[in-house]
Amino acid sequence: MAFNFSKGKRGFGDITFEDDSDTGIDFEPNTVKIETGGAERLVVTDTMVTMNIPLHLNPGTTEGLVITKEDTDYREIQFKTIIGGSPQDTAFIQVRADEGLVIGCQSDWDEIIFMTTMPNNNPEHAMAITADKKVGIGTLSPTAALDINFDKIRLRTKKTPSSASAAGEQGDICWDDNYMYICIGTDTWKRTTLSTW
Repeated sequence: MAFNFSKGKRGFGDITFEDDSDTGIDFEPNTVKIETGGAERLVVTDTMVTMNIPLHLNPGTTEGLVITKEDTDYREIQFKTIIGGSPQDTAFIQVRADEGLVIGCQSDWDEIIFMTTMPNNNPEHAMAITADKKVGIGTLSPTAALDINFDKIRLRTKKTPSSASAAGEQGDICWDDNYMYICIGTDTWKRTTLSTW
């Protein structure tokens, strides 16, 4: 492998692969470009690094990508969509200044979808959060605050309120071996007996 070097002026010059004029490193004022196939692949300026091809992180290290922030700063990964020739903010993943994690959409009426893959590469839409604050589990189109596309739900742990005036918030639901309990108002419980089937 050999490279040709041009002297340039004030330290600016280009490095070109000897047997492939379309591959090289191009130096411009405050800019360095790596080119292959006659196209810019990586551009480094004073304020930004731009890649025009996918970035693949090979295995072998625990930390594949590290983003560091100061105590009072936030950092985010920003996704954009080209609309009418202009990039528009679409969605982001952000670590707030208080260390909280935020996943958000910035375009109107979009949803956040969590997806897994079932056997035979069939996608299963595990969960969706819509712009009108509905959560769907197993459905992309929830019609209630919580819409579960399955044949059962489960509360794993039993709980017995100490009395009809035990602490609780309206809408709380719990169970034990003998009763189902529903809190119908602040610190106000009712129960129904569970009979043998």
